[in-house]
Parts: sequence; structure tokens; C-alpha cells
Amino acid sequence: MAKKLYITGLAANTSSENLRYLFTLTGQVNAAWMIVKGETDSDKGFGYVEMNSDSEADQALKALDGIEFFGHTLKVSLIPPPQESELSL
Repeated sequence: MAKKLYITGLAANTSSENLRYLFTLTGQVNAAWMIVKGETDSDKGFGYVEMNSDSEADQALKALDGIEFFGHTLKVSLIPPPQESELSL
């Protein structure tokens, strides 16, 4: 099952492609995206990465949390899976 990671501390010039490339160094990436401000299209300094498996997500977390990337220190954390109560409407 795929796990999503939340990444903060990203430099303003980081692209989704840069983020994807960095995380492919630790495993297979299903998706990577940056969050941007709607009006200006500028990055907000955080993004998400979905790794192919739990073990690859764990490996990425261990390898990349706290590293310097484009002059900024990254904080990588797991996004917990939704609770059953969050899935029902």
C-alpha cells in the first residue's frame, strides 16, 4: 500500500519535478506535488510525496528528514492513514 509523506521547509524555487527526483533516490515515487498560492502561483514551502510502498516511505523518511535541499532543511513526516470514522459521510 502506498504511503504519503508531508514535506516542509522547501525552498521557493523547488518544483514538483525536483521533489520527485529527490525522493526517487530512496524508492519508487507514485506522485509528488508542491502546494502553491492561487493568485501568485508561488510555492508555499511545502509539498507531498506518495511513495509506492510502506517500506519505501519509511526509507525516504529516514534518509531525507533533516537534509539540506536547495539551501533549506527539510522536515519529512508520514501522513497517517485516515481513520474509519473519517471515511464515512
